[in-house]
Amino acid sequence: MCISLLFPSDYFYPSKIDATYEREHLVASESGLFDVFLFPYDQFIEKGNTKLFPGDDSIPFYSAQNFIYRGWMLKPDQYNSLYSSLEKKHIRLINTPEEYELCHFFPKVYPYVKDDTPRILWFPKDTLINYNIVLSTFNQFIIKDAVKSVKGSDFPTSFKSSELTPETLHEYVSKFIQLRGTLYDGGIVFKEYVPLKVYGSTTNEYRAFYLKGHVLSVSKNSEQGLDTPFVPKYLIDKYRHLNSSYYTIDFAELSNGEWVIIEAGDGQVSGLSPSQLVFKYYEEMNIIYKDWLDSYANKRLGLSGTECRFLQRYFPDFNLDNMRTNNELLATLHDLSMEHIDSNSKIDYLGVQLEIIIDSIACND
Repeated sequence: MCISLLFPSDYFYPSKIDATYEREHLVASESGLFDVFLFPYDQFIEKGNTKLFPGDDSIPFYSAQNFIYRGWMLKPDQYNSLYSSLEKKHIRLINTPEEYELCHFFPKVYPYVKDDTPRILWFPKDTLINYNIVLSTFNQFIIKDAVKSVKGSDFPTSFKSSELTPETLHEYVSKFIQLRGTLYDGGIVFKEYVPLKVYGSTTNEYRAFYLKGHVLSVSKNSEQGLDTPFVPKYLIDKYRHLNSSYYTIDFAELSNGEWVIIEAGDGQVSGLSPSQLVFKYYEEMNIIYKDWLDSYANKRLGLSGTECRFLQRYFPDFNLDNMRTNNELLATLHDLSMEHIDSNSKIDYLGVQLEIIIDSIACND
């Protein structure tokens, strides 16, 4: 196993999975493909507690650098705190704080997807909103923050500029911020309204997960029927290489039959679709990640996937990302091997394996 998964635990019982993620946790655990851990999400938010279950000392060396979080949303500063806390335990989450914020805040990813998504105007937190510009830019628009809109209330789903004044729009923005409460994040986003195709009573939306430059899964995301059109493959493939290791993009069919991007998100905090085949999802995740690890090690430094996993397992402080050239890698491996020669010039098992790796790299260079 080369990947560890991190799920939120129950509020009262840190050794129990949060009920919302019970299905995913069960499938991932029973697959035998992952090392699976829990952490007290609520205690982390309240007190910064990142104690894992099973204990921190039970994390295999070889998967500590390949952790994927699957859980509740975190604000960017909270994710940064989690990332830093886990890094002190020699645990590395798949996405850096910068990668997380890129897809978590839609305005951040907007420049990369603007050709295929409705226009937006973004006013970050604590900046003055120019309501006149908003009203002159859009005929019809929706109000959201950098992450989400308001659902489950009587707040309007869209607004027509012709029916508003700057003053009334300001009142709606204030109401939106109030309704979002502590979840409000990243400022106000005004997004151009586009009419979606409706089949019966449902729209036609799909969620695509991307992992290490590959399409991990694409599944129906609005409980639409089986006979609705599928999102065009060229559009899915077009966004395989955003500056993030693990993310989602939501696509929707317009009333005229064209397709647009309506949302993006960090893969770690994006929920699976209602009809998602969970086992297939995690099986594919394992395949893609192992293939990436093999390819990454081989292309950059001439290491095989097996050699890479050996180094991660027995030398947790060894970081491939810091190796820029083969000479630098060889020098580092040589220094490590010297630590495994005793006073009688005898080399132990780990030292022998290191020497074999060194010889292999040198022969291929």
